Amino acid sequence: MDRRRGGAQALSDRLQITITERLAFALWQKNGRISVIAADGTVLEPFVADRYLGLPLVVGAGAERQAKDFLAVLDRYPDIRSVLRRRSWWPTGAGTCG
Repeated sequence: MDRRRGGAQALSDRLQITITERLAFALWQKNGRISVIAADGTVLEPFVADRYLGLPLVVGAGAERQAKDFLAVLDRYPDIRSVLRRRSWWPTGAGTCG
């Protein structure tokens, strides 16, 4: 039961936690280090698992925040996106990037 006094709210002895899962969206390289990022640019973890090799790679300061919009534009031009993949702008092969 909640009790309100003078604009403040006293809560019962329960704690409510909301967990929002962030999915891996891309790899981000900055200063020689590669991280797995969510669509909003949040760094999820360092890149160490081969399961992320299929993710696109973005490089440089600020690229993590612009990756979603940039990749959405590339999706409109599949021929260009496939050329970028072939030229190793995306990770290819086990354990290698770039």
